[in-house]
This record gives sequence, C-alpha cells and structure tokens, in this order.
Amino acid sequence: MNRTAKIVVVLLVIAASGFFIFSKIAGWHKNKLDTTIKQQEELSQSKTDKLEQKISELEQELTVVKGQKVPEEKLAEVFGGNDDSAEMTADREKLAEVMVEVKKLARIVRTEKELAAILGDEQKIVATLGQETILIEVLRQEGKLAKVLRDEKKLSQILQNENKLAEILAEEEKVEAGTDAIVKKKIRVAKGQPGFTDTERQILAFFSYLDQQPYVQSYEFAGGSYLQYQIAVKNLSSKPPIVAGEMQSLYNMVRNVAHFYRTMGKKRVFVTRQVLQNESEIIESVMKTFFQWFRMDGGNQAALAGRPSPEILYEYAGYILNTLGGRSYLLRRSPKVRALTTYYCVLALDQANDQELNSKGIDIRPYIKSSLLEVKNQIGLIYQKEYITKLSELNRKYYLY
Repeated sequence: MNRTAKIVVVLLVIAASGFFIFSKIAGWHKNKLDTTIKQQEELSQSKTDKLEQKISELEQELTVVKGQKVPEEKLAEVFGGNDDSAEMTADREKLAEVMVEVKKLARIVRTEKELAAILGDEQKIVATLGQETILIEVLRQEGKLAKVLRDEKKLSQILQNENKLAEILAEEEKVEAGTDAIVKKKIRVAKGQPGFTDTERQILAFFSYLDQQPYVQSYEFAGGSYLQYQIAVKNLSSKPPIVAGEMQSLYNMVRNVAHFYRTMGKKRVFVTRQVLQNESEIIESVMKTFFQWFRMDGGNQAALAGRPSPEILYEYAGYILNTLGGRSYLLRRSPKVRALTTYYCVLALDQANDQELNSKGIDIRPYIKSSLLEVKNQIGLIYQKEYITKLSELNRKYYLY
C-alpha cells in the first residue's frame, strides 16, 4: 500500500472514531438534558400543586371570613342581651344572701306552704329576721326572684337544690320574652351605639362574666375582677411610661420594656394575657365597647370608676406606637390583637390632636398608614369595614395639605 493510501485510511479511521465519539457525547448530553428537563418539570409541577393547594385554602378561609358575623350568643352571655338579662344576673348575685335568710325561715316552719305564706307577709319576716334584710328588699322589688320565692312548688325545688334557681329564672325569662325575643334583639342591634348607661351596664356585665370563669377564679382576686381592673388603671395612670427619651439610657429602655409588669403587678398581667387568649372570639367587641366607654360623655350621670383620662390615653398610645417598649409588647400579642391595639392607639392620638394634648409632638400620619395596612390584611375582623372607613377619613384629614 503506497503512502497516499495509508494517509487516506488513517484519515478515515480518525473520522470514524471522531464520529463515534461525537455520537456518544451527543447521546450522553441529550440524555442528561432530558433528565434535567424532566426534573425541572417535576419540580415545577410540585410547586404548582402546592400553590394551587394554598390558593384553595385561602379561598376557603376568605369564604369563612366573608361570612364572619358578630357572635351574638356569646356577646349576650358576656354583656347581657337586654335589661331583663341584667335583672336576671342581679337576681343570681343576690341568691347567696337571700338563700341564707330563706333557710333561716325554713328552719322555723314545718312545710314549704307555711314558708311561702311567711314570704308573702313582710311583718312576719321582720318579726323573725329584723327590719334591714336583703330578703325584704328583694320581695319589695316584686321582681322575678320575688315571684319565684312566693311560689310554693318552685320554692320547694330551690330548697332541695339551690342550683335550680338559675333554670327557673331562665324559664321565667322565656315566658316573659315570648316569641318576639329575636325581633326585639334585632331592633336593639339596629339602634347603633348604646347609650352611656347601657354601655356601663355592659362593662359591669363583662366583669361579672369574668368572675365566673375558672381561669379568673384560680387567681382568687379579692373584690372580683372589676376591683382589680380599677387598681390596674389607677396604677397605670399614676405611673405612665416614658414616651420621649426612652433611648437616652439603658435603664430607661429596660424599665419601658417591663412597664406593664412593674406597674400592674404579676397576677394582673397574667390574667390579662389569659383573657386575651380565652376570650379571643369576643375580644374585638370587648375592645370596641371599652374604647367607646373611655370616650363617652356621661354628662351629669354618675360614672363608673376606671375610665382613663384623655391625657393618659394619649400617653399610652404614644408608648405603644412610638417606643421600643411598646412595640415589644405588641410583638408578643396575636396579629388580631396587635392590629386592633394599633387602631385604637391611632384614634387616641387623633383625639389628643383635636384636644391639643399632643405634648410630645407625635406624628400620627405614619401610624395611620401602617394601621390601615394591618387592618386590610388582617383576616377575621368583624368590624373591618368600619375600621377602614375611619382610617381612610383620618388619612384624608391629615394629608389634606
């Protein structure tokens, strides 16, 4: 074979080898590319499935939120549905004292019939128990409790089991209310905000409700939850937090962070936290009622103790919104409580501006914007539209120029 032929053969072998190697590399690259594309498609599909599932969950949650309604039954239990309910609560509170005196009379007579007869004769009660007794006061009022005590059959049931009184009073309530109870309730709701007297009755009913809860009873507070609330407000009012100059020293900052714990006391802080946790269903309505009460003008009416002054509301609004200590408190609360607290602090600042009480010169505008954003994004707010409307009004008010 001549030289030329050998060169041609070598070139052919090299070309064949190159083509073979190229084919192998191209096949490997194609397989690798196909595998990569398949993995990418699987990953994209997985992310798409998760996203669709999340969207479905959000749609379901949005459906629930759109159907969110005021928990009327729970609120009726806490605040009292109407004046009759308040009377029934008062009857229950008097039960313990009344039953002691009724049992004294029961030990003197032989039958429930004779006891019922004595309960119908004030002179006989006075002769036996004396003039100034809670029993005579109840009977003179001619309320539901008085009617029950004068009924021989019902009196017999109560003497056998004192807990039956609540059931009997509930039955009396149904009889008096009749079938139009629901209509009356809706009419009351349509009236708008309650008056000063009604609001204060709701406040007392709320504390009465708290006193019946096991988690509050476990603290064994002397005088009940309302007295503890008054003490807390008095302490907080007499020792306000540092609103301006918090960062001037580490001492001031630490004191501000622990302000509620230092000022209210350990037990009151703990029970407040438990109220926020256990009454989350109604906490929005409770906060609304209390803030309305704080800002109401009672005129010449005798007001309940425990309403902080506009100056104190301003101090604590500034503390919550404008200091590290206040913000750290908010961050430890649930998103719902955080949004509501910020909202009412903004309203307190607005009130302070209107009354020229903004001595610290706090700029309300950034807090209006942040509160509006929080309220819009918070799921499950019953009065969300009302909050948005009010904050939008404030936004226009302070950004007018």
